[in-house]
Amino acid sequence: MLIVFEGADGSGKTTQSKLLYKYLKHKGLKVILTKEPTKGPIGRLIRKNFLYSKFNNVYVDAFLFAADTYSHIESVIKPSLAKDVIVISDRYFYSNLAYQGAEGLSLDYLVKLHENTLKPDVVFLLDCDVDTCMKRLKKVRRSKYETRDFLSKVRNSYLMLKDKLDDKIILLNSSECINDINNRIIMEVEKLL
Repeated sequence: MLIVFEGADGSGKTTQSKLLYKYLKHKGLKVILTKEPTKGPIGRLIRKNFLYSKFNNVYVDAFLFAADTYSHIESVIKPSLAKDVIVISDRYFYSNLAYQGAEGLSLDYLVKLHENTLKPDVVFLLDCDVDTCMKRLKKVRRSKYETRDFLSKVRNSYLMLKDKLDDKIILLNSSECINDINNRIIMEVEKLL
């Protein structure tokens, strides 16, 4: 099973992905927690040279993030699924659709770029207002994507994805209590198990 957590920076997706991982591990299930950008060579390139640089080319961003996703699928996701391991991913190709969509690329173009990806069993889209996201971003060094205006565009892009894609995307208000959100996620995952 492939479970994906998505949302703008500061939405709580990392917290919720870790909580689900701990819950499934405690149940004795085989599970891994992974993320994008990955720790692989392309993900490291993105983190080191692009997230915090002034370089800005939406096509380069889209291609690098897509390449990282495809590398992630081949090196982590497919091998894990083949061993009946539940894969939880903190971000997946939906981030590329939302973030590069917010940068101006069309959804059709971005969907085409990711047409050969594996579809997840469920996507939890964590949504909250941009002010809450900004308060949660305590980093001194912010990536080029972590501005109020840009995160507002990203949030709108994510909400559009829920309406435009046929994928199983469950929208959750991440302004709510962490435990309440976690309980809803567990309830949905238990249905799939």
